[in-house]
Amino acid sequence: MSDTFKENRIQNEALLTVNRLSVDYVASGQKPAAAVRNVTFTLRRGEVLGVVGESGCGKSTLMLALMRLLPAAGRIVGGQVRLGDVDVLALSEREMADLRWKRIAMIFQGAMNALNPVRTIGDQIAEAIRLHEGIQDTAVLNRRVGDLLEL
Repeated sequence: MSDTFKENRIQNEALLTVNRLSVDYVASGQKPAAAVRNVTFTLRRGEVLGVVGESGCGKSTLMLALMRLLPAAGRIVGGQVRLGDVDVLALSEREMADLRWKRIAMIFQGAMNALNPVRTIGDQIAEAIRLHEGIQDTAVLNRRVGDLLEL
């Protein structure tokens, strides 16, 4: 197999495949409200996905569903989400927590609101590194945080 063929195959591999994803919101005693219906797309290496639309059209719900971060009333009622060869919807919460923010992430609307104003940015970054990479050594954490803040 030629190097060019291998490179083309790697570039054409689907990183994220969403097939007919549907999400409802269910309130107690109410009929389900359709928030997202039959969304399908494929994202390949080197591609960037921007989701745009009117307020309330389901952009945030779609992305929260992909990350499995829907609020309690949100339900994925159909479809498939694959990250490479991983069936995201079949993962346990622990497996998903290991995957989230490492292999799949999103930038939330109003991202500055996601930071806790009572804690330093460095502490919040260190917490994420500690949780996702298992680094406990304070000196190593401080060095990593410093490197990130210099970017």
